Amino acid sequence: MRALLAAVALAAAVAAPNPSRGESGTLALTPDETQVHFELDATLHTVEGSLRMLRAATLEFDAASGKATGEVALDARSAETGNDRRDRTLKDEVLECERYPEIVFTAERIELTRTAPDRGDVVLTGRVRIHGDEHPLRIPAHLERDGDAVHVTALFRVPYVEWGMKDVSNLVLRVGKDVAVRLDAITRYEPGP
Repeated sequence: MRALLAAVALAAAVAAPNPSRGESGTLALTPDETQVHFELDATLHTVEGSLRMLRAATLEFDAASGKATGEVALDARSAETGNDRRDRTLKDEVLECERYPEIVFTAERIELTRTAPDRGDVVLTGRVRIHGDEHPLRIPAHLERDGDAVHVTALFRVPYVEWGMKDVSNLVLRVGKDVAVRLDAITRYEPGP
C-alpha cells in the first residue's frame, strides 16, 4: 500500500528548465533523501508509520511527450508504526511481506502545471505492484527546484482493502479502508542529451 513513494518521479517535470521546449532528463533518488510516511484512521486514534526505499532508483522523463519511465521500490518489510504487535499484524497479515517483500511503482506518464519557473504541481501516472497484484495509480505532488535538487512533497490515498489486502477490523477495533501516504524527498536532476 505504500509503493507510492514513487511519487518522487514527479520531480522530473519541474526539473526541466523549460518543458515547453521538449526537455528531457533523469532524476536520481536515494533512500537517504526519501521519506515515506503513512496514516490509517482507527478507533479513537490514528496509526502513523513509515516505509523505506529498497534501493536507489533512476527515473527518466520527456517533458514534451509526457512520457516517464523507471521504477521505485519500497521494502515492505521495513513498515513500522512503533508498536511491535501492530507491526507484526501489518507485515504478516496485511502486507504479507514474506510472500511480497517489495512494493514497486513503475512510472508511465507525467503532467505538469508550472506555477513559477522553479516550482509546480504534477501528476504522475503509472502502476503499482503490491501484494501480488498491479493497480493503476495517479499521484499528485508539489515540486520546488533549487539548483540541481528538486524537493518533492505528495499526499494521496491508497485503497488497500479494495486492492485485496486484509481489513483487520473486528468488534472492538475499526480501521479505515484506505491509507493516507505522505512523501517527502530530495532528488537530483541531470538534463538529457
